[in-house]
Amino acid sequence: MIGRLQKMEENYSLYVSQIKKSIKENSLILFVGAGISANSNLPTWGELIQSFKEELDLPDDNSDDYQRVAQYYYDTFGKNRYKEKIEEVFSSKGISKPNELHTLIEKIAPEHIITTNYDSLLEDQFESGLLKYNVVAEDKDIPYTSPRRYLIKMHGDLSKNNIVLKEEDYLDYSSNFPMISNLIQTLIMNHTLLFVGYSLKDSTF
Repeated sequence: MIGRLQKMEENYSLYVSQIKKSIKENSLILFVGAGISANSNLPTWGELIQSFKEELDLPDDNSDDYQRVAQYYYDTFGKNRYKEKIEEVFSSKGISKPNELHTLIEKIAPEHIITTNYDSLLEDQFESGLLKYNVVAEDKDIPYTSPRRYLIKMHGDLSKNNIVLKEEDYLDYSSNFPMISNLIQTLIMNHTLLFVGYSLKDSTF
């Protein structure tokens, strides 16, 4: 037991050293998940799917098959109601502002940020500061941005109505976001990745 704890401490120190080195060398990619935005009073993925289930009158069986529930809602009520429902859920909690975690991200100043979040809290955090990122939320953004300091919204943007949520979105991801897919693959080959608020269960990743 003592040996295992010692090994964990050694690994932790090694990871921290690697992250510090990557920050110094401008080779760190921060991968940001929904856990960050949840602290700003935005709905989690689970809460959004739960709202679909309630309107569909589906049992609350703690299933994590979120993509299929979203697809079922879309197929049942149609595209317009699907978009309206998502907007309703996001607006139901009131005004959301960047939180302490967003401030810490700005202090870390990673070379690039990749996020699965649909919101604009990261953009809001950087808006008044000196650190600027080139936001990429759809393929057509890439030709108009500098290759320095990417903020890649790999699951789209709520304001652009191109979010990745239902099963069909995941199945068609490589054809809907081919340039973003290639860009992410290129970046992660030569950078250190630090995951924050992300479960690593995303099939697109």
